[in-house]
Amino acid sequence: MKNKINLALSVLLSGSVAFAAPTLEERVAELEAQNSLNIFSFSGTLNTRYDELQVNQTNPSAIDTPKLNYMRMRFSFNVDAAVSPYIKFYSRYTMTKMMNSWRQQGTVSQQGIDLRAADNYLNSGVVVEKAYADLTIPDSNFIFSIGRLPTTDGQPANYWDGKARMGTYALMAYGSVLDGMALTYKADSYLPSGHTLALRFLYTPFTDNVIGNFQTPPTSDSNASGAQTGSRTTTMKQFSTQQIDYSTTAIGAFENLNIILQHYNLQDLEFAHNTSATPSNLAIDVDSTSLAIDMQGLFGSNFDLSLSELVTAVKSKGLYGASAAGYGTTLGEDTTYGSTTLISTRYKIPTWIFGVEYIDGKKGVFYTGNTAEDLTNFYGTPGTGTHLYITKKFVDNLSLRIGHYNQNFKYSPLTIGSVSESDKNIKTYYANLRLDF
Repeated sequence: MKNKINLALSVLLSGSVAFAAPTLEERVAELEAQNSLNIFSFSGTLNTRYDELQVNQTNPSAIDTPKLNYMRMRFSFNVDAAVSPYIKFYSRYTMTKMMNSWRQQGTVSQQGIDLRAADNYLNSGVVVEKAYADLTIPDSNFIFSIGRLPTTDGQPANYWDGKARMGTYALMAYGSVLDGMALTYKADSYLPSGHTLALRFLYTPFTDNVIGNFQTPPTSDSNASGAQTGSRTTTMKQFSTQQIDYSTTAIGAFENLNIILQHYNLQDLEFAHNTSATPSNLAIDVDSTSLAIDMQGLFGSNFDLSLSELVTAVKSKGLYGASAAGYGTTLGEDTTYGSTTLISTRYKIPTWIFGVEYIDGKKGVFYTGNTAEDLTNFYGTPGTGTHLYITKKFVDNLSLRIGHYNQNFKYSPLTIGSVSESDKNIKTYYANLRLDF
């Protein structure tokens, strides 16, 4: 019996050696590794879309296209990190493409291509749509943001699929993805409960590249001494923005009211290098002011209403090409003014959304629309347009939207040369299946 007890103790002791508890150093290292992983959160979106387009025009030239059919997809993967109570990081990696692209006709301008990199539908490459850090300054109301900023998915884009507001800047404010830095001052502490106010100042300079190499470094005087092909340029184009962002849940007529007033100024944006074949000294200054008012849950109902107004002034300086044209003008210096009004509404019942949008764009309005999901720059239409859609939410993370755009142009879009009258009409029918995970 004694021998059996000794044998049992020997087995237990050997087991305790074989499966010894981790040392303090090992436990600390494992805890640090877990904490490092726990700062991350992941999510994503997959959109599959069908579009059918029809274009008709008699003025200024006859256009009567057959139905253009497209199948395309958009995949986005979000990686966020809570680095510390004062440091947050947000990122989104996106692929947009036509399904099984076989041939691409026409040309794609290299100017401004970075501003629409996540929405060009050219290939299956993944691009960085968003990557920025919010740095909260301790014991203050200031937040400093730097990187590829959240200038997409602003109101009322969240209406379409019944999502919360996903962008800091309204849809009609920019229409492009921008890099830079922003300083936000949160004034909530000075307001009554249920009211928030943020003041933002952004600096998002454009870059006019001068390509260099290890033998010929980049220089802004690229024509001097035969340094390299290209024209003299100021490499950084100044682009600054001021924004007021106010919201409240304390007004009885609305479940939530959000008002965004924004102004930006872009200076000396050049359009082409000066060459013997295409002489040019054309540049523009742009002033843009937008107001977006989002009223959700009107009078306790399921009805939401968003009103947006965009006012732009584009100053053309210099002339382009042999035709000696300016931007929106034939003069060597001229300013073109324009505006757009957008009304967006939706009515929600538990698993359905019924939406209507109406746009009225005046002659000479400046809006790029690089980040909207439509193929025909609906929100930049220099004329009138309607967007009707119905969204069915099968579950919280899966929805199908069926819609129709109708664009009636009154003028040609703002570009090099004079703005002319137009009677172009574009009709688009689409179906969009969205999966969030």
